[in-house]
Amino acid sequence: MSRVDVPIPPSGRKRSNTAHSIFGNVPVSALPPPMSALPLQIGDSRVLTVWVNEPGTTGVKLSHRHCAGVGEGDLICIASPLPEHQPGFLFVAPAEDSGLKHQLQISLPKAVLEMFGLKSNSEVTLTKMDKEKYSADFVEFVFQDQYLSRNDMWRLARDLVGQCLYIDQQVSFIGVIGAKVQALYSNGMKVSSAYFSPGTKVVYRSLSAKVTIFIQ
Repeated sequence: MSRVDVPIPPSGRKRSNTAHSIFGNVPVSALPPPMSALPLQIGDSRVLTVWVNEPGTTGVKLSHRHCAGVGEGDLICIASPLPEHQPGFLFVAPAEDSGLKHQLQISLPKAVLEMFGLKSNSEVTLTKMDKEKYSADFVEFVFQDQYLSRNDMWRLARDLVGQCLYIDQQVSFIGVIGAKVQALYSNGMKVSSAYFSPGTKVVYRSLSAKVTIFIQ
């Protein structure tokens, strides 16, 4: 019987669980061929394995190779298959990224994983949702130590159309105008994530505004 030598990692070194460290050395020949399927219909689901984003990267990284039928611009809800977990996180499916590691299925920012009760290297369910049904009626932003004119507020809101937001998310426009998502309302209820449609209304609240009342 032949002997196979397995390299042992240096003692005491903690292995990283980011997508790059897990899939960085997987040979292309060992990968499955791309799947082809009809476009997902509203309510259709896929089960994938989620990872945490590499440090310095933002947004959702989705491999269309592993999520057959998903299309760029689809509204997707990602949630744990366990019923006791928190409500799902909504995002708009990005375009295919040829630079992703071939074994990577989907990765999310660490803050999103923690907020929505998801764990890296765990199974999640992706479901196509109806944009009209899950659009935000109102979004409440808070900002501090900066001045926002009406034009600034309009430009920030316009830039967010077609994106998804979640509670406590930091948003900005051209790196200058910045605000945090304080609350989201959809169908008359407060939600943790929603789609920003052209009909979504925005409320801005300043945390540094002061009113002085003189009493004589």
